[in-house]
Amino acid sequence: MVVEQIDGDLYAIFQHEELWLRDDVPDAIRASARQDPKRPYASAIRLEAMEAYLLDLIEKIDQGGCPTPSAEKQAIDMNEPFE
Repeated sequence: MVVEQIDGDLYAIFQHEELWLRDDVPDAIRASARQDPKRPYASAIRLEAMEAYLLDLIEKIDQGGCPTPSAEKQAIDMNEPFE
């Protein structure tokens, strides 16, 4: 995951355009996403929101809860290699 500072805050950079418009992305991530100012093909997500989402997902898995296939796919899609 690429992490960069934008306007004084840390953001995770993802190689997906307009991530905040995708219905298959969790609300917390969409609400924290914006256009990456350096890359027109990428979105920037506030790092604290991404961290909270991933920690919550890990906790659910540790408690024996299995994410839905769509949530599992989202986690995989969001961790695609950055080119």
